Amino acid sequence: MSKKDRFTYKKLAAAFERSEKRFHELVEFLPDPAVICTEGRITVCNTESAPYFGVKEKFCLIGEPILPLMEPEGATCFHDCFTPKPVGTVNPPVLITCNSAECEMKAVEVHSMHIMYNDQPSILLVFQDKSEISKLKEEIHTLTYYDCLTGLYSRRWFEENISVLISNDDPKPFAIMYLDLDRFKWINDTSGHEVGDHMLQQVAERLQQVVGKGDILMRLGGDDFAVIVFSSTTVETLSTIAERMILEVQAPYSIKGSEVQIACSIGITVYPDDSVEKDHLMRNAELALHKAKKAGRNDYAFFTCEMQAEFIRRANIEQELNRAIANNEFVLYYQPLINTSTQQVVGVEALIRWDHPNDGIISPGEFVSIAEETGQIIMLEKWVVYEACRQMKEWHSKGITPIKICINLSPSHFQQLNFIEDLKRIVDEIQLDPRYIDLEITENLAMQDTENVLQKLNSVKDMSITVSIDDFGTGFSSLLYLKKFPVQTLKIAQEFVRNLETDHENQTIVFSILALAKALQLNVVAEGVETEEQLTILIDQHCPFVQGYYYSPPLPADECFDFLQKGKTSDS
Repeated sequence: MSKKDRFTYKKLAAAFERSEKRFHELVEFLPDPAVICTEGRITVCNTESAPYFGVKEKFCLIGEPILPLMEPEGATCFHDCFTPKPVGTVNPPVLITCNSAECEMKAVEVHSMHIMYNDQPSILLVFQDKSEISKLKEEIHTLTYYDCLTGLYSRRWFEENISVLISNDDPKPFAIMYLDLDRFKWINDTSGHEVGDHMLQQVAERLQQVVGKGDILMRLGGDDFAVIVFSSTTVETLSTIAERMILEVQAPYSIKGSEVQIACSIGITVYPDDSVEKDHLMRNAELALHKAKKAGRNDYAFFTCEMQAEFIRRANIEQELNRAIANNEFVLYYQPLINTSTQQVVGVEALIRWDHPNDGIISPGEFVSIAEETGQIIMLEKWVVYEACRQMKEWHSKGITPIKICINLSPSHFQQLNFIEDLKRIVDEIQLDPRYIDLEITENLAMQDTENVLQKLNSVKDMSITVSIDDFGTGFSSLLYLKKFPVQTLKIAQEFVRNLETDHENQTIVFSILALAKALQLNVVAEGVETEEQLTILIDQHCPFVQGYYYSPPLPADECFDFLQKGKTSDS
C-alpha cells in the first residue's frame, strides 16, 4: 500500500469514526428511547431506552435481539419494518401497546428509518410514549361526549348520534323526550349550587330507573335532560313513560338534611312522523316542552303541526317587534281605577298597545309574552315607565286632580341591576311626584332571589312609590312574603271576579283575599268588573277599589283625559 493509499485510508477511517461518533451523539440526544439494529440485534441505544426495555443500564441491551424484547403484538407489527429497503426509507409509524418497567400498559408509537451503520444495512427505531396523549384524548372525549356531573351522555353526543340514526340506510323509528325541571333555578338560587348539583344527580338516577333497556338518557346541560326512546313510539307507551318520569322527579329529595321538591315538564316528538330532519326534531321537542310549561308545568305534551304554525307566527312577531321598537309604534291606553265608596277615579293603569302600520291596534296578549322571552320587554317597559309618568305629569299640569299612575313591571325588568337608578332618573327628569306612581309586580317575582327583590322594594318605598301585587292568587306566593315585603295593594285577578255572581268557588277565593288584605292592612283592587251584580257583591264585601269594563275599557290618552275631567263616574 502506497503512502498515498495509507493516507487516504486513515482519512476515510477518521471520517467514518467521526460520523459514527455523531450518530451515537444524535441517538443519545433524542429525548425518547432509541436504538439502532443491525441484522435484528441492537448495536446502539441511548440512555432512555434502558428503563423502557426494563434494564438498569443501556449497555445491557447491546447485542440483544430486538424482537424478543417486544410484546408479542408489538413484535408482529415490526416484521414489515425489518424487511430490507433502500437507505433513507421511512416506515409508517406503528402504534403498539406494551408493558412498561412499572408494569403499566402504555401506548407507544414507533418510528423507524433504514440507514447504513458500520457499513451495514441497519434500522433506527424511536419509541414515543403516547400514553399521556392517549389519556388526554380520552379526557377530551369524555368531556365532549359525557356530562361530568351525572355521567350521562352530553348534548354533543346527542346531536351527533341523532344525525347518525337518521342517516342510516334503514333508519328505525324513535322518539325524543325533552325534559326540563320546573323552578330549578329558584332552588339553585335559594339553596345554593351544591344542593342543585346533588339534586341533578338524584334526578339522573331516578330517570335512569324509568328509561327502558336500549333507550338512552342524556343531560343536555343545566336542568335539561333528553331520552331517545327506541322501544316504542306509540302515544300510549310514550305517555306512560312521561307520566312515570314526572312522578319520579316530583317525589321529595333529601339533600343535606333538608327535604326539597321539584317538578318537570316534558316535550315529545317522534321520528319520522313529525320530521326527518335533525334540527326540526330538536325544535319540535322544544316546542312541545314549551307547550307543556305553558299549560301549567309538571306535565307533558306531544308535538303537533299547530305548534309549528305558532312557532312561525311568534318568530314573525319577534322580527316585527324589533322594527316596531325602532319606529316607536307603541302607544299607551289607560283604564281607570274607581273608589267604590265615592265612585271617584283614584288612578289609571297604563296598558301598552302596538299600533301596527298594517294590522292596527294589537293587544299586549299577542306580543308581551314573546317580548319577555326575547328580552325585548326591557326596552319596551322602560319606554312605558317614561311615557306613563310623562302623561300623568301632563294631566296634572292641565288641572286633573292628582291621581296614581299604575305601571306593570315584568320580573326581568325589575331584576335589572340599574332598575332603581333608571326609575330615579325618570322621576327627576319628568318632575312627577313619586307618591302618584304605583308599580305592579307579579307574585312569582317574590319567589326569585328574595333578598335582592326585598332590597329593591325597600328602595322603591324610600322613593315614596307604592307597590301592588298584580293578579294576586294566580302565582306562587306565601303570607310570609306579604308580611315581609313593603307592598301596599293586592289586585284580585279577573279570573276570580269573572262569573262572581254564580261561581261559589270564585266567591270564596275573593272573600278570602279581602279578609286577608284587611287583616294585613292592605288595599285591594278587584280587576275585570263587568256587571252591576259583580260590583254589588264586591261593595257588600267592602272591596275598596275596582276596575273593569263596567266603568270603562282601556282608553287612548285623549279619551282618558276626557273621562278624568268628569271627576266622578256616571254612577256617582
